[in-house]
Amino acid sequence: MRLKAIRIIVLLGICSLLSGCVGSLVYHPRKEMVRTPADAGLSYEWVNIEASDGVRITGWWVPASNARGSVLF
Repeated sequence: MRLKAIRIIVLLGICSLLSGCVGSLVYHPRKEMVRTPADAGLSYEWVNIEASDGVRITGWWVPASNARGSVLF
């Protein structure tokens, strides 16, 4: 029973360590702009949003005809 508990604790520790590394293993943002929506034939606008804490977020607005909503990601 004690060996099983130790295995569970070790497994949870390994999972905790790996979960912190997953983002850096999957997502590698580039500093330079490689492509824009125009490369896919889409019209777009640059937008800047300033959050209440002063952080500025820059992105693209890609309008759609007959849209029922917007997606922010």
